[in-house]
Amino acid sequence: MEVYVFVYHVKPTKGSPEYGKVGGAHADIWVFESSRGAAEIKALSYLMDYAWEVIEVERELLLDEEQIVQYRPDVQANYHQAKTRGISSFFSGYPPEDLEDVAVEIRPLNKPPASSGNKH
Repeated sequence: MEVYVFVYHVKPTKGSPEYGKVGGAHADIWVFESSRGAAEIKALSYLMDYAWEVIEVERELLLDEEQIVQYRPDVQANYHQAKTRGISSFFSGYPPEDLEDVAVEIRPLNKPPASSGNKH
């Protein structure tokens, strides 16, 4: 099993509680999985559960224990959370185009909407 990191440019759909509040985000999705294909399916499913649409795949990485020690503590935390829980994420959002002066807020995602039946 490996930790795969997919970095996506995403935007919230009308089904997302973030719709209208956030113009979009760069989402780092960390997945602990046996193959790249299975990891990508899990990452995309996760984004769909939270009603985010992928605009673009920005990059993907495969990280191991030796590499991760060279990264910031928050990055290391995502790596270890993916290894223990199977998936972890970090969204760096930006405001909608019509809002010029918006404060940045960092907070965890709530549980996905009740309509989501996926288990990660």
